[in-house]
Amino acid sequence: MSLKFNPAASELTAEEIATLKEMRTRCARRILLSTSLAASGHPGGSLSSLDMLLVAYGLINHDPANPRTEERDRMVESIGHISPGVYSVLAENGYFSEEDFLIGFRRTGSGFPGHVESIVPGVEWDTGNLGQGLSTAVGMAHAFKIQGKKNRVFCLMGDGEQQKGQIAEAIRHAVKYKLDNLTVLIDRNKLQICGNTEDIMPQCMQKLYGGLGFNAVVVKEGHDYQALYQAMRDAYRNISGVPTVLVVKTVMGKGISFMENKAKYHGSPLPADMLADALAELGMDNDFAQWQERRKEPVSTATIMPPRADYPEIQPGAPIVYAADEKTDCRSGYGNALLGLAEANNKPGQPPVIVGVSCDLEGSVKMGDFHKHSPEGYLELGIQEHHAAATAGAMSCENMVTFFSTFGSFAVSEVYNQNRLNDFNHTNIKVVATHIGLDVGEDGPTHQCIDYLG
Repeated sequence: MSLKFNPAASELTAEEIATLKEMRTRCARRILLSTSLAASGHPGGSLSSLDMLLVAYGLINHDPANPRTEERDRMVESIGHISPGVYSVLAENGYFSEEDFLIGFRRTGSGFPGHVESIVPGVEWDTGNLGQGLSTAVGMAHAFKIQGKKNRVFCLMGDGEQQKGQIAEAIRHAVKYKLDNLTVLIDRNKLQICGNTEDIMPQCMQKLYGGLGFNAVVVKEGHDYQALYQAMRDAYRNISGVPTVLVVKTVMGKGISFMENKAKYHGSPLPADMLADALAELGMDNDFAQWQERRKEPVSTATIMPPRADYPEIQPGAPIVYAADEKTDCRSGYGNALLGLAEANNKPGQPPVIVGVSCDLEGSVKMGDFHKHSPEGYLELGIQEHHAAATAGAMSCENMVTFFSTFGSFAVSEVYNQNRLNDFNHTNIKVVATHIGLDVGEDGPTHQCIDYLG
């Protein structure tokens, strides 16, 4: 079953709320069953974020029959470990069957890995190591702004991952470029693996986002469908030039009395006897044993989505020929080549296809001529390499070819994890690393990238 809300409506109907409650019960059952069947996984956060997911999927534009339609809005789950919740909601919406999910969850070779991946129909991005999803969502939202598209982007995040510094980098980008098509949802259940978030690393999230320029809204009742809908609806219709964050106060393990507000259930599935009690609380039959038998069957790979391959075709432009006695350096050659690509592909009056991303090194990496030719395709992201690498990768999956240019020590070593995730996600990013090798030795070892020699 799926719901489709009318964003013009000021509130949900009683019938819509009743349907959401029914959907929640079915999804909660799947969350509990899947994690207990796999004897691993993350039920607590899946239950705390479940109501947000249900309302969001009722609001955004998406098509289970065509998961990669260009008209779809984007939902990025930065908290990749809540895959039981995400997969349950996607199954509820018809992206795949409950059977495929419950039989395959967390099994080797199946289409339902333990952290969300884009091989799953309806999942946009491989996440897992926390703090990466917002950079991804910002890249998507910025791409749509450049292209003049109306697609909206939602990013579901945990409260623990707000401790990562890359989050602030992404916030600044979204504010600088007025990405009002971006909505951040934070599951504020106040628990992470080792306990209360305020004991581990206290912070005020609305002040973090609001202080840097977001419209920060606190949703005090994170399991009230009317409150969730009205806050998300306002954000979805936002055209103010200011991005929105909803800090949604939720309950870890919501709906199962003995799981609520306990950090233990961040990553602990229920044993069989406690699962029986939990299913009884939901008013659902206990069919755990039957599913255990079904999981002895070979895993199905029928649902696995192929890697992205719909990248734009570009014109190489006229070749640049240097005379035998004409000397130049590699980075200047790169700058000339990048300008040539812009001249061949970025046409006046049309959105740019070639996009350049710099981290306060425009002159050093020779992107100045490209900037002059294609100002709308040039992103100056400041000294924020971790975010820049991730967001450039996301933009490259939205009908653009992005060139991320910085010194080798930053482009290779510093952002290794971001490049690794770009690879997982089959992005089309072009990483251009300058100042590599021994010829910049006068700058010292911090700027002298010779890592590849190892």
